[in-house]
Amino acid sequence: MILGAIEAVIMIIIMIAIGYLAARLGWASKAVSQFVSKLVINVTLPCTIVLSFLTYFTPQFMAESVLPIVASFVASFGLYFIAKLLCRCLHIQQGRKGTFIMLFCVSNSVFIGFPVAQAIFGDQGFIYAVLYFFSNTVLINTLGYTEISRDGKQQQEHMTGLLPSLKRLVNPAMISILISIVLVMLGLRADMLPDFVTKTLDYVGGITSPLSLIFVGMIFHQIGFKNLKMEKGLPWVMLGRFVIAPLLMLAVALLFGVDAYTTQVFVVQMGLPCMVQVVIMAELFDADSRYATKGMVLSTLISLVVIPIYVLLFSI
Repeated sequence: MILGAIEAVIMIIIMIAIGYLAARLGWASKAVSQFVSKLVINVTLPCTIVLSFLTYFTPQFMAESVLPIVASFVASFGLYFIAKLLCRCLHIQQGRKGTFIMLFCVSNSVFIGFPVAQAIFGDQGFIYAVLYFFSNTVLINTLGYTEISRDGKQQQEHMTGLLPSLKRLVNPAMISILISIVLVMLGLRADMLPDFVTKTLDYVGGITSPLSLIFVGMIFHQIGFKNLKMEKGLPWVMLGRFVIAPLLMLAVALLFGVDAYTTQVFVVQMGLPCMVQVVIMAELFDADSRYATKGMVLSTLISLVVIPIYVLLFSI
């Protein structure tokens, strides 16, 4: 598994480098990166989710997945409260508090998490990464919006609250998960679909991981490496992402009696770099998006070293 982790990191570096070079050569403008992001989230990812569910999920597996999903929610929201407490203790300045909290407690489960899960754990690992995606998405689209909106110079109160939060949860990825669950519970399998349907889902969904990593490379170029430096709170964000988060997930998984394989996938997903969406939200609310960007980029670079370490610890 450790060799697979090293190979996965090399693959990630190569694909991120492709995106970076494409942007540097002028092939990929900011509009192109936005298109790639929307294509992944709205088209290729839902195709991957539907096909994976219908291939690997059964009604029995769905019933057995309830406990791991609950465990991931407990760990994710527990990490949120740790971040809130730490934000007060560190006296993070106004305008960065919500951003700091979300950098600390939500991981880049789509653009980094899914490719990593698939590369290290195979197609079945991707399924468990989707289960973790539930809690991560709920957290960022509810408390995440509320916290980061408080950082903004021009707060948009109409975008926070229960109803707007629920509306944000109605997105293609979440809809595809819910539809897939219903189809699985009805007993539908991938081999029952017409051949052209499964092939279309397979071909379109197959570009999710490479496109996600190429997108990250484009973002790296837009940000630039020369402006990267640690600021107040960011070392704690790194500690939270790569030490506190995976340890908390491990503790909760052991407490809930989650099996070893699922625990490993969840620990890796929990200990990923900061979510790209935190940067997007900071820009939306006119908060300190440069601070959010530095946290996201630095954590992504560090994760290339940390991910193999996770797998090495698993083997030990």
